[in-house]
Amino acid sequence: MLIPLGQQVQKIVDQCVEANRQYLVLWKQHILFRGVWWFEVALLVVPLMLWGLFHKRDSTDRLAYTGLIVLLVSAWLDFIGNSYGLWYYPYKLIPVLPPFIPWEAAIVVEALALLQWKPQASPYWKAVLFGAFNAFAMEPLMHKTGIYQPLHWPYIYSFPVYGCIFLAAHWVSRRHRFAELE
Repeated sequence: MLIPLGQQVQKIVDQCVEANRQYLVLWKQHILFRGVWWFEVALLVVPLMLWGLFHKRDSTDRLAYTGLIVLLVSAWLDFIGNSYGLWYYPYKLIPVLPPFIPWEAAIVVEALALLQWKPQASPYWKAVLFGAFNAFAMEPLMHKTGIYQPLHWPYIYSFPVYGCIFLAAHWVSRRHRFAELE
């Protein structure tokens, strides 16, 4: 006999709720206020503070808009990879947020800093720099610290993804279609 779709979905939802409850217990006992947790706090706060201090003030709105696009794209791609078991993040800064938020915030600030640095330089070279740094330096560092656990995703796969994210950020940051809303 077939189980109705609503009951099948309810069973999966119940399993997710139970998994989240178990993770919360684990998080309180083994993650909160431990070294990796503090590292994630720093990974979130320090880049945002640096951006707040050093960003180009007359471009704040444009950079914030670009940063939001970078955050949405990178978080969406991260969610897909995490959902399909290509990688996972054992630690969460806050259990009700996606685990990769500190990492995403750092990537956004890095992209915005690179956009401001030598703005006339080739975006393609910057995309290569952005891709190489994140794929071959930051991902291995995050893996070594235990924050990032690649399962079926070699670092080399990330290189063009990061490069495309930067090129998209460059494209968005150069848009001039912001008219007044009057």
